[in-house]
Amino acid sequence: MEPLEGRSLLSAGGLDTALGAVQAPTATIYYYRDPGFRTLSVSVDSYGFYVSYHAASRIDLATLDDGDIVVTGPNGFSGHARFLSSQRGHRGSTRIVSYAVDGPGERWASGQNGTYTFQLKAGQVADVLGNAAEAQNIGDFIVDMPVRAVTSDVVKTTGPIATARASVQAATVGHKALFAGGAVLTTPGPFSTALVDIYDADTDQWSTALLSDKRSGTPVPPITLGNKVYFAGGSTDSGVNDKVDIYDNANGQWSIITLPQAALIDSTTAVGDKAIFISRSGVSGEAVAYLYDTVTHQWSSHALPTSCGSGGAAGSMAVFPGSDNAAIVYDDDTGSWFNTRTPVSYNDGFGEPSIILSIGNQIILVRQQNLKIYDVDHDRWMSVDLPFESVLRAGIAVGTRVVVCDGYSVALYDVVTGKTTIGTLSGVRENLTIAAVGGKVLFAGGEFEDGDMQEKYSDLVDVYDIATARWSTASLSTPRFLTTAATAGNKIIFVGGKDLDTSQPQTTDAPDIFTDASPAPILSGSMTDNLASGAVAVTIQNSGDATRAGPFTVAIYAVSEKHKSILLGSTIVTTPLLAGETTQVIVPTTLPSGLELKDDRLIAAAGRGRRLQQIAKSDSSIPRATVIDAPVLMESARTYLLSVSYEGPYAIDSVTLNDDDLFVTGPGGYERYAKLVDAKRGNRGKMIAQYAIPGAAKRWTADQNGVYTIHLQGGEVVDDVGNGVRSVRLGRFKVAIPNSES
Repeated sequence: MEPLEGRSLLSAGGLDTALGAVQAPTATIYYYRDPGFRTLSVSVDSYGFYVSYHAASRIDLATLDDGDIVVTGPNGFSGHARFLSSQRGHRGSTRIVSYAVDGPGERWASGQNGTYTFQLKAGQVADVLGNAAEAQNIGDFIVDMPVRAVTSDVVKTTGPIATARASVQAATVGHKALFAGGAVLTTPGPFSTALVDIYDADTDQWSTALLSDKRSGTPVPPITLGNKVYFAGGSTDSGVNDKVDIYDNANGQWSIITLPQAALIDSTTAVGDKAIFISRSGVSGEAVAYLYDTVTHQWSSHALPTSCGSGGAAGSMAVFPGSDNAAIVYDDDTGSWFNTRTPVSYNDGFGEPSIILSIGNQIILVRQQNLKIYDVDHDRWMSVDLPFESVLRAGIAVGTRVVVCDGYSVALYDVVTGKTTIGTLSGVRENLTIAAVGGKVLFAGGEFEDGDMQEKYSDLVDVYDIATARWSTASLSTPRFLTTAATAGNKIIFVGGKDLDTSQPQTTDAPDIFTDASPAPILSGSMTDNLASGAVAVTIQNSGDATRAGPFTVAIYAVSEKHKSILLGSTIVTTPLLAGETTQVIVPTTLPSGLELKDDRLIAAAGRGRRLQQIAKSDSSIPRATVIDAPVLMESARTYLLSVSYEGPYAIDSVTLNDDDLFVTGPGGYERYAKLVDAKRGNRGKMIAQYAIPGAAKRWTADQNGVYTIHLQGGEVVDDVGNGVRSVRLGRFKVAIPNSES
């Protein structure tokens, strides 16, 4: 063995020097060929970038993954970049790796503008010998998108409510907004409350009241009919709540009614004078509709199809979609129920529509990425597909438009023109709250996930002005989601919700009140009825003290005595109307085939926001007709007898009454003219006519049971000066003959 004396020993450092220093892998941000790639100026789901790694011993591909790079930026943003792929560089020692970083809420938008830094984590990327890269900043990128102006269209004020809470029931009656019940988040668990906060938009004052019992759970929309608001649903500390609390705005008093039986109310709707409360809490999923007549104060109930969805109402109809492409319809004109076919089925794997809206005579089901629209007058459905990839999560009806949002993309569909307008929010978020005032739609708050999928809450409010098609922004007093909104007068009040001021979600007591800052017009005018030409001319004057009125909406309605009006058309006046000035507006109208117009019930309405004031009506000199006696036919007979009253400012010419006045349609293709039986003068110049309607087979029998529609033929009945009645659907009658009498 050779001795060691006389030889030099190498230290570790000397060995490094002899063999070449061990170098950890290096990393460099690699923007590829596009010098503008560092700046993100358009909204995208994720930002992609490249990193060039170099190691003399080659990069260990197994060490490349989603944990390599952390991205940090404004508003506390922190998230890991997703590993996508890698490829060999020009030399074997170089590896080009592709990553992507997702925006907050899985999208980059103007609300995230700023500079974001790439931080390589220590020990994450290594070469094949195990040498790991050190922690280091390797570059950055910039989000620089056009920023929306802070709104001047609405003005925000704030102030505390009595108790911080979420999942509140909200309603508007007159100039007041009511916020009832809800859940207070506490440790170890939430508790429900019976508190009602009442905001008076005229006086800008808050007051409080108490429900008959605590209410919590998913908030059920209250029903407003006339001066009264009906609160139902929710659960109490002791179980199901069978009470309905009623607030009377006329005197500020509260009262209570009780459901026919204890039931968990899932949804509500209203038609005519009926408040309808829907329960789907049966063991087998059966549903029951409880109808409360606000005039007679009587209850009735009706079983709905299994898995029936929430209901919606328009005109005289309330529609409840169910499974197997069927829906059940309640007709308030006749008090009858019947079935109809739908394009929506709740057993197709998509569940029920999350939003049900109504505009004029149409019920709109907002579902997945489309709208299902039901025309109640013609028992007809249509589908509108919207250019969305995500599920629609929020919606509201504003004038003639359905406004829907998937958390980022926004669509405004006009039910009169059939046109769709598309826009985007300035940031992505779920569980936001949507409300409207003065033709302005506010998208407030919500929640989103940052780059590391951590839940964040938003204080952002996107404001869209329908008249000018302009976007702007505002902010809530605190970031929150699941807030509740109500509109009263020219104000939107956002109340409650969950925030993240602490490590756990808490409820907030900070209501935010947004006031429409544009002048409130006091409008008057007149109209020229020319429906045959497809338009109505309305002359409008700014007769108030506001020096500048506008923008505002002008709408034409056909009004029925018993139920909601039918929208024929509308337009938005964007040109300012100065005090004392007059302008003529041409409102395009669409008159659906077979639409019945009460002769003196065509009106023009104008104003801002969702509540318009009547400013003119059509000529009232045209005679009108009313069915005064149409009982249910419950026994077999040769004819069905009904009575019709004709009246107007001029006497009815009795000679014009004949067998051509009324045309009747019904089940099984039934079509017959009614035979005039008798006519006589009534009080105050009325003419009472009695008609006989024959059965299909010379007799009414049980196999003809169903609902029949009476059509008044235009121009058939005339007054002494030549004014003729219009074509209208005059009413309906029901045949319900027991089978034993057939």
